[in-house]
Amino acid sequence: MSEHRAFEILVRQSHRRLLAYALSLTPDRTVAEDLVQDALVTAYRKLPEFDASRDFDGAIADPPPAPPSSAW
Repeated sequence: MSEHRAFEILVRQSHRRLLAYALSLTPDRTVAEDLVQDALVTAYRKLPEFDASRDFDGAIADPPPAPPSSAW
């Protein structure tokens, strides 16, 4: 199975839960849907870095901390 197909299946299985989580952060459904879409796009772009031992929903909702950005 291709990474693209596997990701599609993960999205179908978790979209409703991710949207429910986003709606817990904001009452605006449009904003919540945008949050989910942004998170999924980011997840797809970082798919090669995904730790398969983590729960997908949890990894999306609670990603590991980003490395500190360098001061300019």
